[in-house]
Amino acid sequence: MAWFNAQSVNATNGSNVIQVVSGESVANIRPGDGLIIGSFNPVEVNRAYATNQGQYIELLAPWDNATQSQVPALVMPTSGDFNSAVTALKNANTMVNDNVRAMVDWQTKMGSVQFTDLDGNVQTVKSLRLMQSEVDSANPYPWAMRKCQMEAIRQQNLERYAASGWVHFGTHRHDNAGYVAINDGLFTETTAKNILNLGSGLANSGSPKKGRSSTDEPVLHMAGLIVHLSSLSVSNAGYQANRIKLPPAESGTRTYESATGVSVTHATAAIAFASETETNKVVTDRVDMWGFELYLREINESDPFVYANGLIQSQATHIHGVPTTADTVRASSYFAWYEADDSSRGKGVNWQYASESQRMAIASDPAHNIYFDDSTGKFYQWCVRGRSFVGLGNGDWESIDSTKDYFNFSYARSSSIQPQGLQNQSTAFRDSSLFSLYVGGGTIARSVSAKPYQRGLFQVRTSADGANPSDFGIDGHCYFLVCGTVNRLNQGAYHPSFNPLGCGYHAVGSNPGSTSHGSRFGSTDIVPIASRSDTFDPEKVRIPSENSNVQWGAIGHLSGRPDGKSYDAIYSSGQGGVCRDMRYGAIGLGLPDFSESDLKVKASMYRGWELLSKTEFIPRTVTVGAAAFFSSGNNSTVSFATSDSDNPRNTAAPEFQNYNASHWLLAGDNGNTMIIERVSSGQNFAYWPFNNNTAFLYDSGDVADEFNSKFPVGTKIWLGAVYPSASPVSAEYLHTDVLGSPANILQCADLKEGWIGCWLGVPNGQKKWSEFRASRPTQATVINTVQTDDLGAAWTISTHSFNTVLNSPTAASVAPVGRVEVWVYNTNAKLTRASNISPIYKGRAGIGNVFLSQNYLQRDLCYSLTGKIVVRSSHARSESTVPLRDQGRLFAGLFYQTSPRCFDLPDTFPLPDNNSPALLALDYAVVQDGMAYINYAYIELKFNGTDWGSDGNVHMTNGQGTMLDDNGDTVAFGTGQLVEPLGWV
Repeated sequence: MAWFNAQSVNATNGSNVIQVVSGESVANIRPGDGLIIGSFNPVEVNRAYATNQGQYIELLAPWDNATQSQVPALVMPTSGDFNSAVTALKNANTMVNDNVRAMVDWQTKMGSVQFTDLDGNVQTVKSLRLMQSEVDSANPYPWAMRKCQMEAIRQQNLERYAASGWVHFGTHRHDNAGYVAINDGLFTETTAKNILNLGSGLANSGSPKKGRSSTDEPVLHMAGLIVHLSSLSVSNAGYQANRIKLPPAESGTRTYESATGVSVTHATAAIAFASETETNKVVTDRVDMWGFELYLREINESDPFVYANGLIQSQATHIHGVPTTADTVRASSYFAWYEADDSSRGKGVNWQYASESQRMAIASDPAHNIYFDDSTGKFYQWCVRGRSFVGLGNGDWESIDSTKDYFNFSYARSSSIQPQGLQNQSTAFRDSSLFSLYVGGGTIARSVSAKPYQRGLFQVRTSADGANPSDFGIDGHCYFLVCGTVNRLNQGAYHPSFNPLGCGYHAVGSNPGSTSHGSRFGSTDIVPIASRSDTFDPEKVRIPSENSNVQWGAIGHLSGRPDGKSYDAIYSSGQGGVCRDMRYGAIGLGLPDFSESDLKVKASMYRGWELLSKTEFIPRTVTVGAAAFFSSGNNSTVSFATSDSDNPRNTAAPEFQNYNASHWLLAGDNGNTMIIERVSSGQNFAYWPFNNNTAFLYDSGDVADEFNSKFPVGTKIWLGAVYPSASPVSAEYLHTDVLGSPANILQCADLKEGWIGCWLGVPNGQKKWSEFRASRPTQATVINTVQTDDLGAAWTISTHSFNTVLNSPTAASVAPVGRVEVWVYNTNAKLTRASNISPIYKGRAGIGNVFLSQNYLQRDLCYSLTGKIVVRSSHARSESTVPLRDQGRLFAGLFYQTSPRCFDLPDTFPLPDNNSPALLALDYAVVQDGMAYINYAYIELKFNGTDWGSDGNVHMTNGQGTMLDDNGDTVAFGTGQLVEPLGWV
């Protein structure tokens, strides 16, 4: 009989009746035939019948596989066609000899075989091999997963997980200075060049293995696929299960043209610096980015390898017992982590040479994401490539969050990420193109992408310049999961102003020609440095060189940095360390997750993130001609008439224009100083002075009284500003403070152009060392200093013993007049950034409690929100948490700004000492673009000797403002939001 084919059947687990939904006649199906559905084993048919409700096949036993709905099916004819002939042969001894040859042919040959029955009739039947061949052609490789099954699994995962991301983060090693965890599963190895590690390897056992993950190796969800990360770029036999490879550090030879996005590597640093223009700069302050690219590929003769778990950079020695070999069919660039990486060639199994049993062993494990497509007769594998990218220019990336439209370093031409997928070329950026092929979840991106948005991923789309998604993955399947960024050090010499991210030494003045002798910045005998280019000049500094046995600044060699870091090591935080950890969980978060994260924030266990600040003074002074006054209508600005100015009179002289200054700095020739935190950025400059000879300190807030008390008429004033640099850092980093009068600082060649860090004020001959407080909170007991008393002609290196409570030196002696001193110490990046009042996730259920703190050991949140440093001497009973008595009015899901939110200030909240401020903060859950954040409505608390001045109400405003408390003191209040999302909801 012919084969029976049904386009669509339903098979229910536990039932022995199969419904033929597509209605083909079952009249020719016989008892004993074999029913085949999908890749399941054939099952025996008992009978087939038709009713007025349809066609049905009854099985001999109930269907014990998973329920199948509207799937194709086949019925294989078995020996029913020739049972009578076989019976006749068995019963007719006289005919046995005549049919022995036919029986052998039936078992061994292809085609039809003729038997003779007792009546002498010839019976023609299909041979056993022919029937098997027909089964194989209708359902080849029955052990392989089918495309329909793969797509069903993908759809189930897309519905199961909130987004593409991390199902399990893996465990990590955390047992000494070399192996330090960033967060679960991600850890450093500072003795290895340009490396981060993911997941615990087989040798990492016992107490060094840390983390809360239920699996040692990380597991990803990407576009419906589950990806197990193991043996990626390293054999999983050591402490690490996987390695992330990052590009080498900058050597001062590469420039980036921000107007066009073009990057050029020059022969020497001298040529690179000579090429600088206003928009073309040498790259020294770089941020790298890394993640994983997922794409679909066909397994064929020109691309025959399959890889463990689909990882093309896998170093696994076998796949389910099948030995692997290096894939030399594809170019080495196909396996590259970054451009010019030629050391990442993966290992796999050549599918064309693999035996049937080897194929079965590999394909039977769904972790390898291999399937067979019956419509094309081809095998396919979903593959993953680890990729890392140099930051094209100085500073951070413009758009790497998947909720945004495009995947770019910047919006300049040639700055968008180039997909690789199926391609051999490992080009990082799209040359000379304005079009981004990778798009995310923004409104514009969704309108130009042909495929549904994959939450958490960038995906390739058709571009107006002719690029086709199918060039990068079968059916256009090519996706990218961004996992994080890394701040990179460079190979130049460290200098606090010209090259704060350098690692090299300085040449010794008494022996400048010796490449084996060097000194750190601040030593008395170093060759002077006058520019950023000098820090890469081998005649003036000690940097890596082929002609020297000492590779200055490299792993295992001398570092010129105060923190001792090497340019080719990757650290857990700060300069040269992991910046953004963007490994967001794939499982959606609930309100308990918000609460757990809030506790980490308050305990200073959350990784902050911020742009490093730069401080700069200008040499142009003004002289106060009249008392200052405040104008709320003029952008909350203090202004004052001037009687003299270094800038031309009767001419508008804007200073620090478009610098986005966070603070104005003032120093008078009478020794008084002011550090003014700007309350907004309505006008992004200061007039010094305006054309009416009046100086305007825009957005200063009402500080007129303080100004007039410190700078009376006739005082000459220097102006400075604190503004964000382009370099981001996370968690603990090296911070710099400078002490000294602007008049002296501006005469120091090493500091006159500004520095990354803050300003501490002026030693006036009366102020003691213990009265100068570090600008940022620190737990250091000793800090390193570099000092000069002769305007930088000679520097010396020293230290200060530090009071960790008061955040100041312990010395009670007076700081000498004329001293310029540089402090360096570790502090933590800010946990929050200014935010608007946001809709509350889950309404009133998402509102937390009122938190009050004056705990100096966990003062990061207070500083991050208010800019004030807690200095109370005891941390015992220094915190309180109380509920709101009245949550107030909610309008459109938001707190109504003027509605009361009442609480009872606890009697147990202790009195301060050391004139310490305190923090009041109300947390509430927020979701933006599907990602979870915590907002804090906060108020600075000041103690006036009697009480805290709180009215028992949580006041709110967008961003930050000032208000009068019940004691008449001016305090900061506002809204802050965590700098990094907690994950997806």
